[in-house]
Amino acid sequence: MSIAKKWLRVMGDHEACGLWLKRGGEADISKVPLSPALKERLKIWAKDYPYVEANQGTAAYTAEGLAIAQLIKAELPAWTIVYFDEEAAEGAMGVSPDRTSYEYEILS
Repeated sequence: MSIAKKWLRVMGDHEACGLWLKRGGEADISKVPLSPALKERLKIWAKDYPYVEANQGTAAYTAEGLAIAQLIKAELPAWTIVYFDEEAAEGAMGVSPDRTSYEYEILS
């Protein structure tokens, strides 16, 4: 990942770290300048994704993901941090192709 791009998406997926690059590839979490505690919290959150896909605990997963995205923004204030809201995406599937209804920038 080019640190110069300073853009990350926080989004769960199977066997992924939870951080994605603007063009869609998974970020190398070891190269992202986050605190060890936040990296660990992100890893724990990312491991829960299969349960969400099975429709178990989506609201809690979404809330934790948003909290993590906000912490990432706090640690990297000059970066663009985008959050993929799993719960909002479930409601939008088949209804709205507009990603802004479930994916948004964390501003602070």
